[in-house]
Amino acid sequence: MKTVAIIGCGQLAMMMAQAAKKIGLHVSFVAYDNEDVRSVSNLGKIVRYSRGKSVAKLFKDLGEPEVVTVEREQVDVSLLHELSDFCQVHPNPDAVKVTQNRIYEKELLQHFGFAVAPYKKIRNVDDLLCAFTSLYPPLFVKHPTSGYDGKNQWRLNSIGDLEKITIPEKSFPLVAEEKVPFLYEASLIAARSKAGEIRYYPPTVNEHKDGILLKSYTTDNKKINRQILPARKIMATLLEHWDYVGVLSLELFCTEDGLIVNELAPRVHNSGHWTMDGCSCSQFENHIRAITGKKLGDTKAQFPAGMVNLLGVDSAPKQFTSNSKIYWYNKTPLPKRKMGHINIVDEDNVQLEEKQNFLIQEIYSNSELPKKSA
Repeated sequence: MKTVAIIGCGQLAMMMAQAAKKIGLHVSFVAYDNEDVRSVSNLGKIVRYSRGKSVAKLFKDLGEPEVVTVEREQVDVSLLHELSDFCQVHPNPDAVKVTQNRIYEKELLQHFGFAVAPYKKIRNVDDLLCAFTSLYPPLFVKHPTSGYDGKNQWRLNSIGDLEKITIPEKSFPLVAEEKVPFLYEASLIAARSKAGEIRYYPPTVNEHKDGILLKSYTTDNKKINRQILPARKIMATLLEHWDYVGVLSLELFCTEDGLIVNELAPRVHNSGHWTMDGCSCSQFENHIRAITGKKLGDTKAQFPAGMVNLLGVDSAPKQFTSNSKIYWYNKTPLPKRKMGHINIVDEDNVQLEEKQNFLIQEIYSNSELPKKSA
Protein backbone atom coordinates (compact mmCIF):
# COMPACT_ATOMS: atom_id res chain seq x y z
CA MET A 1 0.00 0.00 0.00
CA LYS A 2 1.34 3.45 -0.94
CA THR A 3 2.39 5.91 1.74
CA VAL A 4 1.92 9.68 1.53
CA ALA A 5 3.97 11.87 3.88
CA ILE A 6 2.61 15.27 4.88
CA ILE A 7 4.81 18.03 6.25
CA GLY A 8 2.76 19.65 8.99
CA CYS A 9 0.31 18.35 11.58
CA GLY A 10 -2.55 20.86 11.63
CA GLN A 11 -6.15 20.57 10.48
CA LEU A 12 -5.31 20.63 6.77
CA ALA A 13 -2.99 17.66 7.27
CA MET A 14 -5.75 15.95 9.24
CA MET A 15 -8.30 16.35 6.45
CA MET A 16 -5.81 15.31 3.75
CA ALA A 17 -4.97 12.20 5.78
CA GLN A 18 -8.62 11.31 6.19
CA ALA A 19 -9.11 11.65 2.43
CA ALA A 20 -6.02 9.51 1.76
CA LYS A 21 -7.23 6.73 4.03
CA LYS A 22 -10.60 6.85 2.28
CA ILE A 23 -8.91 5.78 -0.97
CA GLY A 24 -6.70 3.16 0.69
CA LEU A 25 -3.42 4.96 1.36
CA HIS A 26 -1.11 5.04 4.38
CA VAL A 27 -0.12 8.44 5.79
CA SER A 28 2.80 9.67 7.86
CA PHE A 29 3.59 13.16 9.13
CA VAL A 30 6.58 15.44 9.65
CA ALA A 31 6.30 17.56 12.80
CA TYR A 32 8.70 20.44 13.35
CA ASP A 33 10.30 20.66 16.81
CA ASN A 34 7.49 21.41 19.31
CA GLU A 35 4.64 21.46 16.78
CA ASP A 36 1.23 20.49 18.17
CA VAL A 37 0.27 17.11 16.65
CA ARG A 38 -3.13 16.48 18.24
CA SER A 39 -5.05 17.14 15.02
CA VAL A 40 -3.39 14.13 13.36
CA SER A 41 -3.00 11.78 16.32
CA ASN A 42 -4.04 8.22 15.43
CA LEU A 43 -4.00 8.99 11.69
CA GLY A 44 -0.46 7.81 10.99
CA LYS A 45 3.13 7.80 12.17
CA ILE A 46 4.43 11.20 13.34
CA VAL A 47 8.14 11.90 12.93
CA ARG A 48 9.76 14.87 14.67
CA TYR A 49 12.25 16.83 12.57
CA SER A 50 14.61 19.74 13.14
CA ARG A 51 17.10 21.38 10.80
CA GLY A 52 20.36 19.45 10.53
CA LYS A 53 18.78 16.05 11.02
CA SER A 54 19.54 13.34 8.46
CA VAL A 55 17.03 13.54 5.59
CA ALA A 56 17.79 9.93 4.65
CA LYS A 57 16.80 8.85 8.16
CA LEU A 58 13.72 11.07 8.04
CA PHE A 59 12.65 9.42 4.78
CA LYS A 60 13.12 5.96 6.28
CA ASP A 61 11.30 6.87 9.52
CA LEU A 62 8.36 8.16 7.46
CA GLY A 63 7.96 4.70 5.95
CA GLU A 64 9.77 5.48 2.68
CA PRO A 65 6.77 7.32 1.19
CA GLU A 66 6.15 7.44 -2.55
CA VAL A 67 5.32 11.14 -2.34
CA VAL A 68 5.71 14.04 0.10
CA THR A 69 3.35 17.02 0.24
CA VAL A 70 2.75 20.03 2.48
CA GLU A 71 -0.18 21.42 4.48
CA ARG A 72 1.24 24.96 4.58
CA GLU A 73 3.67 27.10 2.58
CA GLN A 74 5.84 28.03 5.58
CA VAL A 75 8.11 24.99 5.41
CA ASP A 76 11.83 24.54 4.84
CA VAL A 77 12.16 24.53 1.03
CA SER A 78 15.66 23.04 1.26
CA LEU A 79 14.09 20.04 3.02
CA LEU A 80 11.67 19.61 0.09
CA HIS A 81 14.58 19.65 -2.36
CA GLU A 82 16.52 17.12 -0.29
CA LEU A 83 13.51 14.81 0.00
CA SER A 84 13.10 14.94 -3.79
CA ASP A 85 16.29 12.83 -4.00
CA PHE A 86 14.35 9.99 -2.34
CA CYS A 87 10.79 10.35 -3.62
CA GLN A 88 8.40 12.61 -5.48
CA VAL A 89 7.58 15.96 -3.84
CA HIS A 90 4.37 17.80 -4.76
CA PRO A 91 3.71 20.61 -5.19
CA ASN A 92 6.87 21.83 -6.89
CA PRO A 93 9.23 23.25 -4.20
CA ASP A 94 9.70 26.35 -6.39
CA ALA A 95 5.98 27.08 -6.04
CA VAL A 96 6.28 26.78 -2.26
CA LYS A 97 9.30 29.11 -2.21
CA VAL A 98 7.51 31.83 -4.17
CA THR A 99 4.20 31.63 -2.33
CA GLN A 100 5.78 31.77 1.13
CA ASN A 101 6.98 35.31 0.38
CA ARG A 102 4.51 38.08 -0.57
CA ILE A 103 7.16 40.01 -2.49
CA TYR A 104 8.26 37.05 -4.63
CA GLU A 105 4.61 36.25 -5.20
CA LYS A 106 3.72 39.74 -6.40
CA GLU A 107 6.76 39.91 -8.66
CA LEU A 108 5.81 36.63 -10.36
CA LEU A 109 2.21 37.72 -10.86
CA GLN A 110 3.36 41.03 -12.36
CA HIS A 111 5.76 39.13 -14.63
CA PHE A 112 2.74 37.41 -16.17
CA GLY A 113 0.78 40.66 -16.35
CA PHE A 114 -1.71 39.87 -13.58
CA ALA A 115 -2.93 42.68 -11.34
CA VAL A 116 -1.84 42.98 -7.70
CA ALA A 117 -2.50 45.73 -5.16
CA PRO A 118 -0.06 48.66 -5.51
CA TYR A 119 2.81 47.97 -3.09
CA LYS A 120 6.29 48.93 -1.96
CA LYS A 121 9.10 46.90 -0.40
CA ILE A 122 9.95 48.26 3.04
CA ARG A 123 13.48 47.75 4.40
CA ASN A 124 13.29 50.23 7.28
CA VAL A 125 11.19 53.01 8.82
CA ASP A 126 12.50 55.56 6.29
CA ASP A 127 11.16 53.40 3.46
CA LEU A 128 7.83 53.31 5.26
CA LEU A 129 7.76 57.09 5.46
CA CYS A 130 8.52 57.28 1.73
CA ALA A 131 5.71 54.82 0.97
CA PHE A 132 3.19 57.52 1.90
CA THR A 133 4.44 59.64 -1.00
CA SER A 134 3.82 56.95 -3.63
CA LEU A 135 0.90 54.95 -2.22
CA TYR A 136 -2.54 56.17 -1.21
CA PRO A 137 -3.43 55.55 2.45
CA PRO A 138 -4.64 53.67 4.26
CA LEU A 139 -1.68 51.32 3.93
CA PHE A 140 -1.56 47.73 5.07
CA VAL A 141 1.94 46.85 6.21
CA LYS A 142 2.65 43.12 6.38
CA HIS A 143 5.52 40.78 7.02
CA PRO A 144 6.25 39.05 3.67
CA THR A 145 6.49 35.55 5.16
CA SER A 146 4.51 35.53 8.41
CA GLY A 147 1.77 38.14 7.96
CA TYR A 148 -1.46 36.13 7.90
CA ASP A 149 -4.73 35.71 9.84
CA GLY A 150 -4.24 39.26 11.16
CA LYS A 151 -0.79 38.52 12.59
CA ASN A 152 2.28 40.66 11.85
CA GLN A 153 0.10 43.19 10.03
CA TRP A 154 -0.51 46.87 10.69
CA ARG A 155 -3.00 49.34 9.24
CA LEU A 156 -1.73 52.90 8.82
CA ASN A 157 -4.44 55.45 8.03
CA SER A 158 -1.92 58.29 7.86
CA ILE A 159 1.77 58.98 8.37
CA GLY A 160 0.88 60.05 11.91
CA ASP A 161 -0.05 56.46 12.79
CA LEU A 162 3.64 55.57 12.78
CA GLU A 163 3.87 57.34 16.14
CA LYS A 164 1.11 55.13 17.59
CA ILE A 165 2.52 51.71 16.70
CA THR A 166 5.78 49.91 17.29
CA ILE A 167 7.18 47.74 14.54
CA PRO A 168 10.07 45.65 15.90
CA GLU A 169 13.32 46.11 13.99
CA LYS A 170 13.51 42.35 13.47
CA SER A 171 10.24 42.51 11.50
CA PHE A 172 11.89 44.14 8.47
CA PRO A 173 11.78 43.70 5.51
CA LEU A 174 8.06 44.33 5.13
CA VAL A 175 5.67 45.06 2.30
CA ALA A 176 3.26 48.03 2.25
CA GLU A 177 0.07 47.67 0.19
CA GLU A 178 -2.65 50.11 -0.74
CA LYS A 179 -6.16 49.30 0.43
CA VAL A 180 -8.07 47.82 -2.50
CA PRO A 181 -11.61 49.16 -3.02
CA PHE A 182 -13.09 45.74 -3.69
CA LEU A 183 -16.70 44.78 -4.24
CA TYR A 184 -16.16 41.43 -2.52
CA GLU A 185 -13.44 38.90 -1.80
CA ALA A 186 -13.35 35.54 -3.53
CA SER A 187 -11.19 32.50 -4.06
CA LEU A 188 -10.65 29.95 -6.77
CA ILE A 189 -9.35 26.45 -6.06
CA ALA A 190 -8.17 24.00 -8.70
CA ALA A 191 -6.43 20.64 -8.87
CA ARG A 192 -3.89 19.62 -11.52
CA SER A 193 -2.97 15.99 -12.14
CA LYS A 194 0.41 14.55 -13.14
CA ALA A 195 -0.97 14.23 -16.67
CA GLY A 196 -1.73 17.98 -16.76
CA GLU A 197 -5.51 17.74 -16.36
CA ILE A 198 -6.96 20.74 -14.51
CA ARG A 199 -10.25 20.69 -12.63
CA TYR A 200 -11.72 23.85 -11.15
CA TYR A 201 -14.00 24.06 -8.13
CA PRO A 202 -16.81 26.63 -8.28
CA PRO A 203 -15.59 30.07 -7.18
CA THR A 204 -16.20 30.94 -3.57
CA VAL A 205 -17.22 34.27 -2.03
CA ASN A 206 -15.42 34.94 1.26
CA GLU A 207 -16.07 37.20 4.22
CA HIS A 208 -13.30 38.01 6.71
CA LYS A 209 -13.34 39.46 10.21
CA ASP A 210 -10.18 40.98 11.65
CA GLY A 211 -8.13 39.44 8.86
CA ILE A 212 -9.45 35.91 9.49
CA LEU A 213 -11.84 34.02 7.22
CA LEU A 214 -15.26 33.80 8.89
CA LYS A 215 -17.42 32.31 6.14
CA SER A 216 -17.30 31.16 2.52
CA TYR A 217 -20.05 30.18 0.13
CA THR A 218 -20.74 29.28 -3.48
CA THR A 219 -23.24 31.38 -5.35
CA ASP A 220 -25.56 31.09 -8.34
CA ASN A 221 -25.20 34.84 -8.98
CA LYS A 222 -24.32 34.89 -12.68
CA LYS A 223 -22.72 38.34 -12.51
CA ILE A 224 -20.34 37.29 -9.71
CA ASN A 225 -19.42 34.03 -11.42
CA ARG A 226 -18.77 35.92 -14.65
CA GLN A 227 -16.53 38.40 -12.82
CA ILE A 228 -14.46 35.60 -11.29
CA LEU A 229 -14.18 33.56 -14.50
CA PRO A 230 -10.92 35.29 -15.68
CA ALA A 231 -9.22 33.82 -12.59
CA ARG A 232 -9.10 30.52 -14.47
CA LYS A 233 -6.53 32.03 -16.85
CA ILE A 234 -4.42 33.14 -13.88
CA MET A 235 -4.70 29.70 -12.35
CA ALA A 236 -3.85 27.83 -15.55
CA THR A 237 -0.82 30.05 -16.19
CA LEU A 238 0.63 29.39 -12.74
CA LEU A 239 -0.12 25.67 -12.82
CA GLU A 240 1.64 25.28 -16.16
CA HIS A 241 4.55 27.55 -15.15
CA TRP A 242 5.37 25.38 -12.12
CA ASP A 243 4.35 22.06 -13.75
CA TYR A 244 2.23 21.96 -10.63
CA VAL A 245 0.69 18.77 -9.24
CA GLY A 246 -1.97 19.02 -6.54
CA VAL A 247 -4.34 21.74 -5.34
CA LEU A 248 -3.53 25.44 -5.78
CA SER A 249 -5.63 28.26 -4.31
CA LEU A 250 -6.02 31.90 -5.38
CA GLU A 251 -7.36 34.60 -3.06
CA LEU A 252 -8.86 37.46 -5.06
CA PHE A 253 -10.23 40.97 -4.72
CA CYS A 254 -13.07 41.59 -7.17
CA THR A 255 -13.19 45.27 -8.13
CA GLU A 256 -15.04 47.49 -10.62
CA ASP A 257 -11.96 47.25 -12.86
CA GLY A 258 -11.47 43.49 -12.65
CA LEU A 259 -9.64 40.95 -10.52
CA ILE A 260 -6.68 41.66 -8.26
CA VAL A 261 -4.75 38.69 -6.87
CA ASN A 262 -4.30 39.03 -3.12
CA GLU A 263 -2.47 35.81 -2.24
CA LEU A 264 -1.60 32.34 -3.53
CA ALA A 265 -1.58 29.15 -1.47
CA PRO A 266 0.19 25.99 -2.75
CA ARG A 267 -2.17 23.71 -0.84
CA VAL A 268 -5.74 22.96 0.11
CA HIS A 269 -7.44 26.07 1.46
CA ASN A 270 -9.78 27.13 4.26
CA SER A 271 -12.26 28.59 1.77
CA GLY A 272 -12.60 25.15 0.14
CA HIS A 273 -13.69 23.25 3.25
CA TRP A 274 -17.28 23.27 1.96
CA THR A 275 -16.19 20.81 -0.77
CA MET A 276 -16.19 18.04 1.86
CA ASP A 277 -19.99 18.05 1.72
CA GLY A 278 -20.79 20.11 -1.37
CA CYS A 279 -18.93 18.02 -3.97
CA SER A 280 -18.58 14.32 -4.68
CA CYS A 281 -14.79 14.77 -4.51
CA SER A 282 -13.42 17.25 -1.96
CA GLN A 283 -10.35 19.45 -2.42
CA PHE A 284 -8.54 17.15 0.04
CA GLU A 285 -9.27 13.98 -1.90
CA ASN A 286 -8.39 15.60 -5.23
CA HIS A 287 -5.07 16.82 -3.84
CA ILE A 288 -4.21 13.27 -2.75
CA ARG A 289 -5.46 11.85 -6.05
CA ALA A 290 -3.32 14.30 -8.01
CA ILE A 291 -0.06 13.71 -6.13
CA THR A 292 -0.46 9.91 -6.24
CA GLY A 293 -1.16 9.80 -9.97
CA LYS A 294 -4.84 8.91 -9.72
CA LYS A 295 -7.60 10.28 -11.92
CA LEU A 296 -9.11 13.49 -10.56
CA GLY A 297 -12.62 13.43 -9.15
CA ASP A 298 -15.66 15.56 -10.02
CA THR A 299 -15.41 19.17 -8.80
CA LYS A 300 -18.97 20.28 -9.54
CA ALA A 301 -21.06 21.59 -6.65
CA GLN A 302 -24.03 19.28 -6.12
CA PHE A 303 -25.95 22.02 -4.25
CA PRO A 304 -25.20 25.54 -3.04
CA ALA A 305 -22.75 25.07 -0.17
CA GLY A 306 -20.87 27.10 2.38
CA MET A 307 -18.70 27.05 5.49
CA VAL A 308 -18.53 28.91 8.80
CA ASN A 309 -15.25 28.93 10.74
CA LEU A 310 -15.28 28.18 14.46
CA LEU A 311 -12.79 30.74 15.80
CA GLY A 312 -11.64 30.40 19.40
CA VAL A 313 -14.72 28.38 20.46
CA ASP A 314 -14.79 24.76 21.60
CA SER A 315 -18.50 23.98 21.76
CA ALA A 316 -21.22 23.55 19.16
CA PRO A 317 -23.93 26.21 18.73
CA LYS A 318 -26.97 25.69 20.98
CA GLN A 319 -29.22 25.59 17.95
CA PHE A 320 -28.23 24.01 14.66
CA THR A 321 -29.59 24.32 11.12
CA SER A 322 -30.68 21.54 8.80
CA ASN A 323 -28.16 20.06 6.35
CA SER A 324 -25.22 21.18 8.50
CA LYS A 325 -22.18 19.20 9.63
CA ILE A 326 -19.57 20.18 12.20
CA TYR A 327 -15.85 19.32 12.04
CA TRP A 328 -13.49 19.72 15.01
CA TYR A 329 -9.68 19.96 14.80
CA ASN A 330 -8.80 18.70 18.30
CA LYS A 331 -6.99 21.89 19.29
CA THR A 332 -6.61 23.80 22.55
CA PRO A 333 -8.85 26.90 22.43
CA LEU A 334 -7.09 30.22 21.92
CA PRO A 335 -8.62 33.58 20.90
CA LYS A 336 -9.43 33.60 17.16
CA ARG A 337 -7.77 30.19 16.65
CA LYS A 338 -9.38 27.98 14.01
CA MET A 339 -10.93 25.26 16.17
CA GLY A 340 -13.21 23.72 13.57
CA HIS A 341 -15.78 24.57 10.94
CA ILE A 342 -19.40 23.92 10.00
CA ASN A 343 -20.42 23.00 6.45
CA ILE A 344 -23.89 23.76 5.17
CA VAL A 345 -25.62 22.69 1.96
CA ASP A 346 -28.98 23.88 0.72
CA GLU A 347 -31.03 23.87 -2.46
CA ASP A 348 -31.31 27.67 -2.34
CA ASN A 349 -28.50 30.25 -2.10
CA VAL A 350 -30.59 32.74 -0.11
CA GLN A 351 -31.47 30.10 2.49
CA LEU A 352 -27.82 29.01 2.59
CA GLU A 353 -26.64 32.50 3.54
CA GLU A 354 -29.46 32.86 6.05
CA LYS A 355 -28.34 29.63 7.72
CA GLN A 356 -24.72 30.81 7.80
CA ASN A 357 -25.71 34.12 9.40
CA PHE A 358 -27.92 32.32 11.92
CA LEU A 359 -25.03 30.05 12.93
CA ILE A 360 -22.64 32.99 13.26
CA GLN A 361 -25.07 34.67 15.66
CA GLU A 362 -25.47 31.43 17.60
CA ILE A 363 -21.73 30.78 17.84
CA TYR A 364 -20.46 34.25 18.72
CA SER A 365 -21.57 36.72 21.31
CA ASN A 366 -20.88 40.37 20.49
CA SER A 367 -17.68 40.23 22.54
CA GLU A 368 -16.47 37.01 20.91
CA LEU A 369 -17.11 37.88 17.27
CA PRO A 370 -13.86 39.11 15.69
CA LYS A 371 -14.01 42.78 14.78
CA LYS A 372 -14.59 43.53 11.11
CA SER A 373 -11.50 44.50 9.14
CA ALA A 374 -11.64 48.11 8.01
